[in-house]
Amino acid sequence: MNYSQAALGLPGSGIRRMFTLAAQMSDVCNLSVGQPDFPTPPHIIDAYVAALREGQTRYTLDQGHPALLEALAETYTARYGLPVSPDNVLVTCGGCEAVYVALRTILNPGDEVLLFEPAFVLFKPIVELCGAVPVILPTRAEDGFLPDLEQIREALTARTTCVVVNSPSNPTGAVWPAELLAALVQLVRQRGLWLLADEVYERIVFDTPYVHAARLAGGLANVLAVGSFSKTYSMAGMRIGYLLADAATLQMARKVHMYTSNVANTAGQLAAVAALRGPQEPVEAMVAAYRARRDRLVELVATTPQLTCYTPQGAFYLSPALPPQVDAGELCLQMLQETGVCCVPGGTFGETCRHTFRIAYSVAPATIDEAFRRIRRWLAQRSF
Repeated sequence: MNYSQAALGLPGSGIRRMFTLAAQMSDVCNLSVGQPDFPTPPHIIDAYVAALREGQTRYTLDQGHPALLEALAETYTARYGLPVSPDNVLVTCGGCEAVYVALRTILNPGDEVLLFEPAFVLFKPIVELCGAVPVILPTRAEDGFLPDLEQIREALTARTTCVVVNSPSNPTGAVWPAELLAALVQLVRQRGLWLLADEVYERIVFDTPYVHAARLAGGLANVLAVGSFSKTYSMAGMRIGYLLADAATLQMARKVHMYTSNVANTAGQLAAVAALRGPQEPVEAMVAAYRARRDRLVELVATTPQLTCYTPQGAFYLSPALPPQVDAGELCLQMLQETGVCCVPGGTFGETCRHTFRIAYSVAPATIDEAFRRIRRWLAQRSF
């Protein structure tokens, strides 16, 4: 049988590979999947169950349930000072679909897209599925995994169409400071480019308050913003994400969405309304717990001689570095087989970070401590 060149060229997910291998083992400290370990807040579960009992199992409008469109518009306007109306909102099947729809809406074959590496696994394959060309700009831990604005200017060409920013970052936890993001917003606007802002972790920040790219831009004129309920409200399995765009662009995106998933989970959308309009204390408690885990993990990594550490500013990931000659791909596989600790090789997130690996600290503190008890003993027996 014949398959498309696009499908043949897609890499397998390094995250899912490690997760699948770990699922076949016992006594595993699984630090591979970025998924909250906290239960979904009760008022969200109650809203989901109530929606099902009320027969809310039919299709919604393709753009999204009107109640959720309104709730998102109100939240962005009131909480973030960003004027948003329901005409600016498209509800998607998780943040992943929102990224796909956004890029499919704006890219043509041969267009160039700037990606900052380490980069979330989704971006490069979707750009290539669109026939566009990813232009990779490596970042370094010693610079906070932040690019230099001049580096960005030099990478722009006549074919550049879009710059993708993921802040807070998966897999590094880096948060773009408002000054740098504002300078990038001004640059892309001057050049007539799109800015795709993946802001799925925008509520999970520790030391630097997050400012939305569209707010810095003064609106959604050339900004496509992606959000999700999966991480903030521990609703990953309900698959509710969204895309924010100016009204004209959103209508174009709706057409792509129509032929991608058509509609998102109806009961999940009503649960998302409860998430936005209900108490926010559960979110604050989760973020406080992640901050404490972050601090503990940084301490553990920093005192492990074979690893180089930094302090992530948001999300729930840390990507420590091994010595530069070490390929973490083989090492992570051996570590899983020999210690039962599951992490994601850095090469999953780009060629320039193959000597790193990603730890998701969305797990219990006891799991983090046990994982490092095993890691330290194992690394001490190896020579690099």
